[in-house]
Amino acid sequence: THILESQQFNREWLEEEFFPLVKQMKRRAALGGSTDLSGKRMITFFYEPSTRTRASFEIAMYMLRGQVIFSTESARVFSSVAKGETIEDTIRVLCGYHPDVIVLRTDVEGMVAKAAEFSTTSIINAGDGTGQHSTQALLDIYTIQDEISKIAGTSVAISGDLARGRTARSLAYMYAKYPDVKIYFVSPEAARIRDDIKDYLKKHNVWFA
Repeated sequence: THILESQQFNREWLEEEFFPLVKQMKRRAALGGSTDLSGKRMITFFYEPSTRTRASFEIAMYMLRGQVIFSTESARVFSSVAKGETIEDTIRVLCGYHPDVIVLRTDVEGMVAKAAEFSTTSIINAGDGTGQHSTQALLDIYTIQDEISKIAGTSVAISGDLARGRTARSLAYMYAKYPDVKIYFVSPEAARIRDDIKDYLKKHNVWFA
């Protein structure tokens, strides 16, 4: 199972499985962690530099007693990618080390989905060029639920470089799963949200401005 985009999740899964699981994991983390992922192996392979996302994945893995068996950032410079290796070959090589999951950040939209086609293990999208950052959207939607105890019927303002902001795009897709919500996009003209998001919101009758 891969985590590639916000559209793959539904409201029922978020409310019945994801939110309760996160609350459970937060309690365990407060008590010093757990052994839920004991024996599990993770690779973090980032084509772009990262602080928060990479640290969050790796620290969480350690807290759950799993292993980070290989980790790199700026992979476009500091890996065989610099010598022209394709994403297909890179993923095949990484899968040869038998990880349980590969956390992948790329600088090209669509590359994570392409990697998933060739992977024999689970791929988690940790940022996909100007595409999506679906795990960040999961964190955002949980935080909203945790802070105000509801999502349906609420309003959110999403600002910044919306044309290229993968976190903004992913949150818009995630927020659209709830009824009676309003989304305000705030950006300069040159950085307006792209038409694919607008078309999706219109199709699902989500109010936006």
